[in-house]
Amino acid sequence: MTTSDLSKAPQNGMAGHAERRSTAIIALGSNLGSSTSTLISAISQVEREIGPVSAISRFYRSAPLTLSGEPESQPEYLNAALSCVTTLAPPMILARLLEIEQRLGRDRSSAQRWTPRIIDLDLIFVGNQILTQPGLKLPHPEAAKRDFVLRPICDFAPGFIHPELKLTVEELLHKLETEGASLFINLT
Repeated sequence: MTTSDLSKAPQNGMAGHAERRSTAIIALGSNLGSSTSTLISAISQVEREIGPVSAISRFYRSAPLTLSGEPESQPEYLNAALSCVTTLAPPMILARLLEIEQRLGRDRSSAQRWTPRIIDLDLIFVGNQILTQPGLKLPHPEAAKRDFVLRPICDFAPGFIHPELKLTVEELLHKLETEGASLFINLT
């Protein structure tokens, strides 16, 4: 997959109607239960409900972000990223991701950030779209600050240019201080 593949939005004519297709990049994380199985299940559900998965990163282990700053207070995360082709608008993609999280056992009742979770699915990019609306901002506002998001994306789209920052994912990763992500599994 090339950088231009991620930003193209080809038209697909169906019975006289055109559907706009975009490439969505989604970050996945888990630090409760059987994280590997959970991520594999999430990938499967994304493919069924959002669109065909065109790339999957390797799986990485990383220290959790915590309010106390003490990663030992939680298990390590297993992180990955994927890209998929979709005709869904960003709000619908987000709604489907939240549904997948709920089916996999995610409890969003706690208002506290950075708690352990069975699954976390974040919509990072949808093509080159820049969007701000209640509950959704694209690109994801924290993505450029997170090694555990950028490193997996670099596996399949290192040259993708962040629409706001005008730097590639690889350049953003090199700007970060290492947060301890390490390679765990390669599914490909």
